[in-house]
Amino acid sequence: GDIEPSGGKMVYQPKDIRLAFLRQEFWDDLDPERSLKEEIMSGMANEMAILKGIEECEKEMEKKDVQEDPEKMQAALDRLMDLNERAEQSKVYQMESRVDTVRNMMGFTEEDREMKVSSFSGGWKMRIGLAKILLKDPNLLILDEPTNHLDLASVNWLESFLIEQKIPMVIVSHDREFLDKVCTSIVDVEPLAPGEPSTAAKYEGNYSKFLRQKSQRIDEMQKKWDLQQKKVKEIKQWMQKFRNNEAMSTQYQQRERKLRDMQDPNSKDYVQRPMR
Repeated sequence: GDIEPSGGKMVYQPKDIRLAFLRQEFWDDLDPERSLKEEIMSGMANEMAILKGIEECEKEMEKKDVQEDPEKMQAALDRLMDLNERAEQSKVYQMESRVDTVRNMMGFTEEDREMKVSSFSGGWKMRIGLAKILLKDPNLLILDEPTNHLDLASVNWLESFLIEQKIPMVIVSHDREFLDKVCTSIVDVEPLAPGEPSTAAKYEGNYSKFLRQKSQRIDEMQKKWDLQQKKVKEIKQWMQKFRNNEAMSTQYQQRERKLRDMQDPNSKDYVQRPMR
C-alpha cells in the first residue's frame, strides 16, 4: 500500500492476484504534453522496459568487441533469450493492439490517438487513467473516489462501463447514487459500540439496501441492550432489597455473579450498546 498501517496485522495477497488501482489523484499521473497513445502506453512500464532491454541488447551484440569475444557474445545472447521469454509472457509484441482495444473500450476514436492529454476534459482524462490500469489485465480493480470532479455525463458513462465489467472491484466513494447503481455489496467500517475498535461488516445489496440492513441490525442490538439494562436494573433492585438478609445469601451471590457477567465485555452474557 501507499501508507504504512498504524496497527493491526497484514494479510498478504495471493501471487495470482493482478491488482489495478485508480487513485483519487490519478490526474497527477498524467503528462499533459504526451499524446493519448503515449499516455496510455505509459501504463505498460514493464513491457516498455523489456522492449528497451531487447533493443539495447541487440545494439550490444552489434559491437565489434562483443562479436570478437565469445564470452561477451554468449552473455548478450543469454540476456536476449531471457528478455524474449519475458516479452512472450508479458505479450509485449501485442502492445499496440492491446492499446487500441482499451482505447476503443474507453470511447476514444482513431483521430484522438495523437491528441495531447491536455486537450481532453476531466471526464475524458478519467477514461485515460482507467485505460492505463486496464492494460495491466487486472483480476481485481480498486477505485478511490472515481466520480470526483466528473460531470454528470461522465459519471453516467462510468456507471454503465463498470456495471458491464466482470472484474471484481473495490470502490471507495461518498457518492451514494453511484454506489446504488454500481455496487452489489457494501463493506461498512466503523465501531458498533462506543469505545470499541472499528470492525468491517459486509452487507449484500446496493447502498440503499445496506442502510436498511444496518438500521435493522442496530435496532436489534438496541432491543437486546434495552432488555439487558432492564434485567440489570431488576437485579440491582433485588440485591438492594435483600442485601442484609442471610437467608437469601445464596441467591444474592448468584445474582451478584450474573450482574458481574452481564457487565464484563469478555463474558458471553455481555451485550454491547450500539452506536447511534
